[in-house]
Formats: sequence, C-alpha cells, structure tokens
Amino acid sequence: MDSTTISNVTANGIKFNGQNYDDWIEYVKLNAGLLGLDSVLVMDEPAKPTDTSLEADKEMWEKWERSNRLMMSFLKLSIAPNVKPSLKGPNLDFLFLTRGILLALLRI
Repeated sequence: MDSTTISNVTANGIKFNGQNYDDWIEYVKLNAGLLGLDSVLVMDEPAKPTDTSLEADKEMWEKWERSNRLMMSFLKLSIAPNVKPSLKGPNLDFLFLTRGILLALLRI
C-alpha cells in the first residue's frame, strides 16, 4: 500500500468540510482499517530505537512510523480544499487531535 492507494481511496470518499465531522470520522476509521493504517491508532508510539535496540524493536518502530506518516497523509487528503488553508501552521494540530480522537474511539 502506498500514497497512490490512499489518494484513490480519498478521491471519491467523504471530505471533511467543517460541518460533517460525524460522517467523516466514521469514514476515516473504516478506511484506516481497510488500508492497514490502524496500527498507529491501536498502539502507542514505540520508543525510538537506538544503536543498541533489538532488531525487532527497530522494525516495530519503523512500521509504526510509516503507518503514522501514511495516516497523516490520509487525513490531509480527506479534508476539503476550502478547509485546508485554515489547517496550516499551528492549526495543523487538528490532524493530531483527530488522530487522538480516533485512538480514543478505537480503545472504547
């Protein structure tokens, strides 16, 4: 799975427009699972590996980091173009907040 796949999924999906949060968050949760990005939502970020870390720990962190990066891309692509300008700079925290909300919802 790559960013092209994510783009294809988001192209015809529900875009967050500022008024459809409930529908959008359900769409994001479903597709995160279908795209295999839900590992970032169901596990805490592992400790960043060091030179002395076990190979398994390095692999787990790399998998989590990739999933996190792709999940953030998926979230960005699933936001309507007219809303994106308000999410630049410090307001980009909305994406991290959304990730946190998804995390909380999945753990209930």
